Amino acid sequence: MMLRLLLVAAVTAGLGISIFEVKTPTGIDFLHQNSPTPKKYLIETMGGGVALLDYNNDGLLDIFLVNSGHLAPSMPTPENFRRSLPKYWNRLYRQNPDGSFT
Repeated sequence: MMLRLLLVAAVTAGLGISIFEVKTPTGIDFLHQNSPTPKKYLIETMGGGVALLDYNNDGLLDIFLVNSGHLAPSMPTPENFRRSLPKYWNRLYRQNPDGSFT
């Protein structure tokens, strides 16, 4: 339902019509991290993603956000993309009954 509301808001915003306020839900604290390089590797263009799913089967949509990793211009083998650093972690947010996320 939230995704549908966001799409309606985006369409009506272009028309100068305001139906409701769109804001980040309480509890979502995510910043997509990428690291562009001068070599323009293909992986740089496919950095993030999102999935809406009910992972805990409580009837509420939860959010899974996919993050990128760090790319070094030389791409050493094997590249670990610095996934051990928290800023590059993916995030799974569980929706609470009040509409906030944990």
